[in-house]
Amino acid sequence: MCGCPVAQAAGVSFASDTLETGMRAAAWGGTTTIVDFAVQSRGESLQAGLDAWHVKADGNCAIDYAFHMIMSDMKESTLKEMPKLVQHGVASFKLFMAYPGVFYSDDGQILRAMQVADDTRGLIMMHAENGIAIDVLVEQALARGETDPRYHGEVRKALWEAEATHRAIQLARVAGSPLYVVHVSVEEAVAEPAAARDLGLPVFGETCPQYLFLSTDNLAEPDFEGAKYVCSTPLRPKEHQAALCAGCGRTTSRWSPPTTARSASWARRSWAGAASRRSPTAFPGWRTTWTCSTRPSSTGTSPGAAGSRSRARPRPACSASTRRRAPSPPARTPTSSSTTRTVCGIGRGDSAMRVAGRKPNTLARLGEAIEVIRDLVEGREATVDGNPIRIPWIKDGKLPVWMAAYGPRALALAGEKADGFILQLADPFLTEWMVKAVRQAATDAGRDPDALTICVAAPAYVTAGDSPAALAHARDQCHHGRADNPDTAFVPDEIVDRFCLLGPAEAHIAKLRRLKDFGVDQFAVYDMHDDREGTIDAYGTEIIPALG
Repeated sequence: MCGCPVAQAAGVSFASDTLETGMRAAAWGGTTTIVDFAVQSRGESLQAGLDAWHVKADGNCAIDYAFHMIMSDMKESTLKEMPKLVQHGVASFKLFMAYPGVFYSDDGQILRAMQVADDTRGLIMMHAENGIAIDVLVEQALARGETDPRYHGEVRKALWEAEATHRAIQLARVAGSPLYVVHVSVEEAVAEPAAARDLGLPVFGETCPQYLFLSTDNLAEPDFEGAKYVCSTPLRPKEHQAALCAGCGRTTSRWSPPTTARSASWARRSWAGAASRRSPTAFPGWRTTWTCSTRPSSTGTSPGAAGSRSRARPRPACSASTRRRAPSPPARTPTSSSTTRTVCGIGRGDSAMRVAGRKPNTLARLGEAIEVIRDLVEGREATVDGNPIRIPWIKDGKLPVWMAAYGPRALALAGEKADGFILQLADPFLTEWMVKAVRQAATDAGRDPDALTICVAAPAYVTAGDSPAALAHARDQCHHGRADNPDTAFVPDEIVDRFCLLGPAEAHIAKLRRLKDFGVDQFAVYDMHDDREGTIDAYGTEIIPALG
């Protein structure tokens, strides 16, 4: 999940969640990573703002996290800090064309930031509203005594958003920088990224569910109930929703953990007049990113998580290959970093295709896909179904492609073409044989067999002891398809024991060491049973430290 303002301050208002409560809510909902907004206060450096958010996060995080950086005080020293933050894994910077005196940056400042972002492989995120013009209408509305919540939307005209979106795109075009326009809410603004995409420009847009399901009718609810629906950009008339939905034709949904529900009493305490500059700006829910093309684009991919990922603290990662890792190097899209922790895992999709009533892909098709992905990521033109495709803004990209395989021909293909091999079982005998087969295929193809990364993924259940009852319960929980599924009744306990990691921590350590001796570089835990937290804690406190 990306772009989640968990502990964000906006002018004089603050989110009701802290990083601790927000991440706990996210974890309960199944979210494993968030990218929050760290805020630069006016008069302070970017690093000071980032450090303040790290202090908020230290010791309070239940899941992995990273940060976007909100830039509110654009000056020469701020621009000089951007490359340093990118090198430390904060590769996305949010700017505002709204909120003069708080977050606002003028066109010259925005252009300079975009130029630095292009040079350092950063990504600019833009809140696109004409804040100077809005403030004129706000002042006039307040002078007329128009302070009901519905006026919050009336002074923030749809054309102000469309104009600012167009202006941001042209600034990015001059700078040669990618652009990510946040919370698009009006039909006229949807058209701007669509036109840019049709020109092959790296422009992305997102909307949020409140714009798809709520409207100005909610802002106009009586008895001050409309204050619960205040956000910026504001809710719009229902007529805009069809265009927003059409823009979501090619999407990736990104969930944000719902914050404390808004009540009318909360709204009254937070409110300084519907037309005020001090109104709250964020809404709980999810965001939806689209590539904003009026026709199928051959150049676009969604940027997904714009900021690179840092490890959650204090709990170590559930990986047998390391206890803690440095933040990822910068990447302005998932496929544009020369060195990255992002990995593409690919396979034939046998099970998924059969469930969908379709034939599995052939190995020839899989091999072609690996080559196409590699060509696109490294900035070369690829041909897909006879159509030439290239992502023009990628420079010196690299994305390791790991292939899942079992049978001899698939194992050979992994060795011949892939950068890594994924094996979804932890049986030592089969692991040793399959790793040898993959590496021999790499050798036969003239490749360095030791350059391949070997990843084993399997269910794991850490028990308090090795009693028959404890092991039987662990087997039942790790049985593929879970307990009470008759389709797995034929699988004997011996197979479950061999394919999974079961028992006390010492048994996991011993088996992982055997796998490591066979050349396994990384182990991924399938933690889908009734003691997920216990298994995660055991890996973090006993198993990973023992493996060094």
